[in-house]
Amino acid sequence: MLRRRMLFLSCVMVLLAVVLSPAGSRASDPWQDKVVPSVLRHDPAVERDFFVYLAEQADLSGAARYGDRPARAAFVHEALTDVADRSQAGILALCDELGVEHKRYWLVNAILVRADQGVLERLARRPDVAMIYGNPPGSVVLPREDAGPMTTDLPDGPVSRNLVTIGATDVWGLGATGEGVVVGLLDSGALWDHEALIHRYRGWDGGTATHDHNWFDVTDMADTEPGDENGHGTVTLGVVVGDEHGVVHTGVAPGARWIACRIFSTEAHLEWYLDGLQWMAAPTDLAGNEPDPALSPDIIQNSWGCLASEGCEDPLVLQPAFANLRAGGMVIVAAGGNDGPSCETIDFPPAIYDEAFTIGSATATDEIWHFSSRGPVAIDGSGRLKPDITAPATEFSTNALGGYSGPYPHTSWTSPHASGVAALLISAFPDLRGDVDRIEEIMRLSALPRTTTQDCGDVPGTEVPNNTFGWGRIDALAAHQVAAHDAFVRIDGDQQVLAGTEPVVFGDVVIENVADAAQTFDVSLDPGHLPDGWSVQLLHDGAAYEALSLTIDPGQAATVNVEMTVGDTGSGHVTAVVASTSTGATVRALDFGALVGGTDVLVIGDDDGAGFAHTVYGPAVAAAGKTRAVWDRELAPLPAGTLLSFETVIWQTGDHHDVIDDADRDELNDYLAAGGHLMLAGDNILESLYFQGGSARLWYQLKMRLGYDAPTSGSLEVIGRPGTIGDGLAFTLTGGDPDQLVMFDEESVDVAFDFGDGEPAGTQTTYGDYRIVYLPFGVEKVPSLDAREAIVANALAWLEADPTATDETPAATTLAQNTPNPFNPATAITFTTGRAGPVRLEIYNARGQLVRVLADESLPPGQHEFTWRGRTDDGHLAPSGTYFYRLDTGKETLTRKMMLVR
Repeated sequence: MLRRRMLFLSCVMVLLAVVLSPAGSRASDPWQDKVVPSVLRHDPAVERDFFVYLAEQADLSGAARYGDRPARAAFVHEALTDVADRSQAGILALCDELGVEHKRYWLVNAILVRADQGVLERLARRPDVAMIYGNPPGSVVLPREDAGPMTTDLPDGPVSRNLVTIGATDVWGLGATGEGVVVGLLDSGALWDHEALIHRYRGWDGGTATHDHNWFDVTDMADTEPGDENGHGTVTLGVVVGDEHGVVHTGVAPGARWIACRIFSTEAHLEWYLDGLQWMAAPTDLAGNEPDPALSPDIIQNSWGCLASEGCEDPLVLQPAFANLRAGGMVIVAAGGNDGPSCETIDFPPAIYDEAFTIGSATATDEIWHFSSRGPVAIDGSGRLKPDITAPATEFSTNALGGYSGPYPHTSWTSPHASGVAALLISAFPDLRGDVDRIEEIMRLSALPRTTTQDCGDVPGTEVPNNTFGWGRIDALAAHQVAAHDAFVRIDGDQQVLAGTEPVVFGDVVIENVADAAQTFDVSLDPGHLPDGWSVQLLHDGAAYEALSLTIDPGQAATVNVEMTVGDTGSGHVTAVVASTSTGATVRALDFGALVGGTDVLVIGDDDGAGFAHTVYGPAVAAAGKTRAVWDRELAPLPAGTLLSFETVIWQTGDHHDVIDDADRDELNDYLAAGGHLMLAGDNILESLYFQGGSARLWYQLKMRLGYDAPTSGSLEVIGRPGTIGDGLAFTLTGGDPDQLVMFDEESVDVAFDFGDGEPAGTQTTYGDYRIVYLPFGVEKVPSLDAREAIVANALAWLEADPTATDETPAATTLAQNTPNPFNPATAITFTTGRAGPVRLEIYNARGQLVRVLADESLPPGQHEFTWRGRTDDGHLAPSGTYFYRLDTGKETLTRKMMLVR
């Protein structure tokens, strides 16, 4: 969220501002009570800009009778302009008489005047004047501390994980992607011809650009086509609608259209924000003429805030503007701010307003980010609960959209999720267009409930809603359910487990009725993916059912559980279907899975679903005579220790880009340290680890003994090398985008496949006690069934072979945590070796660069200790930061993390 808070000019009802001005804080002359203090502090003889807000305001109560949103916007525009034309006549005549420069506004029945204090006093004494506000220039400070170079590169994966987290991809599957919806952006502008945005710009027809009524620049830059020198607006907009030819999606609503108005550059003025708000109410051509309310957007996205120094001395100064835009049927979304973790830190417009739908920041695990601002709203005395909801602030690639070098968790990036979900709702249910109250109610009711131990205001954090999370984390799929059925179904607990011998009871399936009358729901099971000997049933109120019907009163919820009885090996999946008897439609279908240890091979489906794990890898494993179990990463992350229950693990990622995260690497480290057998297959594994940087990049160098060269191979022809798992195989991949790799350690790694251009297309690594087969393509891209089965069978045979079998079992090598940690200036690193032999102890920085070699010698078995004094090999002091120390005995490699604090 922009930490510089803008001054959005208010709309209609500012006459209340006089009542809110603190008595006794100004001089006793009544006219001065109508003027904000900053304006009075100016030299009386020097002209200054100030806004004259008039007392008469338009009656917009009739807007609600218009079901059609363009008609509603037209009514509001006509009512506001009529009142402004009539009520401003006297002041305009006085300004002309005095030769005073002035500018009219109809959205907030106000006049911007440049004059000295004599004119200001004459205006303030008029009974038709309600309040006078300043128009000071404010410096814009954007969240750019992590900014990187501008780029137009798109992420390689088809969908960012934040979109999966909030259920946006599920709503796309139901046929709604935002088509027919227009989102208006008020920000630093937008790179309109960016690959992810151009096809969603309302002013682009595929061959010609029309910027009239689709773009406006109110700043002194006065660009006649959309631009964004900062990148902030581009990133924000990309999270709402980002889409490249329907292939790569960064936006929640990739089918929606967008328009934009630049409302700040390096500075901000109340004038610019009034201009921008008024333009959104009735977009004009590039000259500011021909206002047309029929072209106003359905949703207005605001990732900014207005400080007192920018003109928001009175926090209600912008409230009338937002009230009038909302009356026109536009959903107003606002970022909550980055001033947490204290309470009462949502303290600036527009986030404080009841007219705005305010968003806080959630982590990838649905906890609150420490910086996310909290309510209640205290600055205006309302005590209003805020934020309304939270949204993810990570798991998407902002660098692809406008100049930010990574997914940094500002609330600027969270609020666009709500704009996108609103667009999905309107797209799926056109009758919602213009019904702002209902759209907001749906998003609140359907949010994933979240609580906290932090109590803010009079609302305990253990209640929902609360002033930390609001109603919870946004959920697009649940919102669709509420809109379609006045009900939603959510899962509270595990959908997938590593089972023992006892029956498994999965997390609660909660069915909530948010209608005004009782509803009945049918719950059934589809056990089509259960092995022989496995069974499943439903549990409700202590009884077991094959299927059941539940009648739920309004505002109430019922809980059902799925119980699965497992076999000795393998895995099973089942689908629980909840359908509404009133609509005859499925409200939600939930998948559940269980797997048991002792199975030969674990296949991990990490491709936004486990389809290939079931249809390609599973049958190939079976053809090799092995039992297999499937873990679907879409249902749940891997619990600690899961991999240790399996002799061999196949981790398939397809063409998914965001793979092998920190927690995954921790699990793999433990598995490989225990002598694990791992097959990694997928298009973008090395590239994903490379661009995650730091420990991820170091991980593939140390564990896979490989380097990343380029994101695309020059050939899709693959040829197996003799004497390896590829012996006798040759095929051409059916599509895909395989990484190009380089050999990092030729002693430990054998090339098993080559691309047609001679570059390595697959490797087999023996290092220490573990083995890894790596394929920079998915086996599903191999066209021949025989070749797919041969690859998997050969890989399993090689992985499970033991070339170093011996009767002697040496003691284990261990690497202890350094002490002290964090440290300055020195720390001790202790390790034990199980056998005599060469030892190398190295220090790496977070970029994976070698900093210091502490030991490179032959040592006897036993305990050893070395001290690092925070210096590089060339004697320089290493800077503060995260470092990794790596112990390599030739048989084993162990790595730990430490922190140097200067």
